Amino acid sequence: MFDEVDEMAIRKAFFYLDIVWGIVGIIAIAAVINAFVTQTGDIVYVLGMTIPRSLLYVLIPCHLILIPWTFYQAYAALNDLDSFLSNYPWMLIIALILSVTENLFRGPQTPLVLCICLFDWISDVIGIPFVQKLYRRLRS
Repeated sequence: MFDEVDEMAIRKAFFYLDIVWGIVGIIAIAAVINAFVTQTGDIVYVLGMTIPRSLLYVLIPCHLILIPWTFYQAYAALNDLDSFLSNYPWMLIIALILSVTENLFRGPQTPLVLCICLFDWISDVIGIPFVQKLYRRLRS
């Protein structure tokens, strides 16, 4: 099904997707840190979400881990395919764990915490067939 898709096109797609998620992550972490520093009380309003302050203790480290890793994955997609493919399953697992953790601590007014972890995990799941193609090509 994906045989007609060029390998470099797939790698560039992952590169650009990871760059976008990294930039979104930087914007999000800036907003979260700003809310953490400037707002008082048990409830914080950030990025259109009403979340408990205690969630910020999860959101901030989450973004500080995931953002640099996302930029590294963008670099590796174009320059170090073996590293990209080795890190891909871990990125998928960690993004899912962080997203679930963030959503476990969400407030009652927020049905779903929209975070870089969630978007990264969704795009990683969608990208699995393409990663499998890259892996088969690398190993052949």
